[in-house]
Amino acid sequence: MMLALALLAITAPLHIHVDAALFPNATHHLACLSGRLPCTQSSFEKFWHEEMHWDPADQAALDRWNETMKTIVARQPQPQQMPFLANFTNWYPEVVVVKKLIAAGLAASSEADFRKKAAGLALPGEIAGLSASLGHFNKRLEPWWKETGRAYGESQRKAVEAQLKKLKADELASGVATFFEAELPVRDFYMHLIPRSDRASKDATATFARNHMVVELTDEMKPEGTVSIILHEMTHALYELAPIAKQRQLIRDFADSPVPEAQALYAMMNEGLATAVQLDADQRAGLHDNDPYHHPFIPRIGQANAGPLAEAMKRGTTLFSGYLGTYLRVSAEELGPELQSPRFLLTSGIMADFGEIKPAVAAFRENFPMLGAASFGDRLTFPELNIAYLMTYDKSGVVLESWPVIASYREQYRGFAFTASRGNKGRIYVLAGRDEATVTELVRKLGEIREATPEGLILGLN
Repeated sequence: MMLALALLAITAPLHIHVDAALFPNATHHLACLSGRLPCTQSSFEKFWHEEMHWDPADQAALDRWNETMKTIVARQPQPQQMPFLANFTNWYPEVVVVKKLIAAGLAASSEADFRKKAAGLALPGEIAGLSASLGHFNKRLEPWWKETGRAYGESQRKAVEAQLKKLKADELASGVATFFEAELPVRDFYMHLIPRSDRASKDATATFARNHMVVELTDEMKPEGTVSIILHEMTHALYELAPIAKQRQLIRDFADSPVPEAQALYAMMNEGLATAVQLDADQRAGLHDNDPYHHPFIPRIGQANAGPLAEAMKRGTTLFSGYLGTYLRVSAEELGPELQSPRFLLTSGIMADFGEIKPAVAAFRENFPMLGAASFGDRLTFPELNIAYLMTYDKSGVVLESWPVIASYREQYRGFAFTASRGNKGRIYVLAGRDEATVTELVRKLGEIREATPEGLILGLN
């Protein structure tokens, strides 16, 4: 009987609900402006400063939200030590509490409703402070919403609902939940449409918080694409609900595997599988998007896994009972020699900069788009996490004790790139030069490499 109930919990259908409502929109605006939720932040800032005529009361409400969130986050425990960064947010207590609070706002219809839904997530005074900030932005947004936003959202809602039904999205999402062996406290997921004022923009963002997904609406966002994007985000949400013990074991399986590139392949997996689901939805809708995620590797891994993942879900194979080998194989076949390149290996890690080298830091972020990043202070929590050191020669004492050979490189070259192992699956990269221009040059040259590099000295600039 217990087994039957467990199987029912996994296989019972999920339901996706669509709305375009004021309070969830106000929540998204505030969460976006505070940097607590991924969004097209520059667009929302422009809207509030130019169209809504940002005033001191708006700033006070944003400041109260930010300070309250900062206080709540500060008392959360540190994540447990693991070889490298977990690729799901439920591992990080400070992220969990923020997403729960934002989800409460997305689920609410008023300040009072938010306080009810957020009760117990923070101290009563903190919940009251967050509620007041949400109420302020809800009231400020209301005139624009009544005049413009609601009609635009409603014009899209019915078409999105029709597309969800056409693609049998509930059925597809239920299959994804089974694939991740998701532990589902609820079976209802909510898709909140967020109308943008700059409707002609080609940039829009979607994300999730618990069982709530948000999609920014512009004229470029057709119903077919909107639904495939929301299924991408729902895949992330369901991956978060995989059993934590199996998630922990999965990290260890990657760390213990004989694959040298395991850390980067693990970092890519969450986004890669979500993109695979999105591409499957696109195909069902008759869409062809070769770059559904603007990143050098995610679309390729998504393409490589789209077919195998769909077949695995038909067979009832799960991520934790048979799919891992397929993922490693098809992803490696797709990337070929690039699998061992510094640009791929550094998709997860720490970028540690020493000295006044802002152009080098900017070049690193452009050439090495990390999916998972931690601060230098977290390096002991994740003992195999990759570290890239960027520094001028006058700061190189930081690494000289660990690798004395660096002293000779400083004499021979005006700049050099050096690599060494860190634990079983991690790598250290040292990019050092006589001045910031040289460090920037090294970053760009390292980013151009599309294959494996030798241990030790990679580049030496004369």
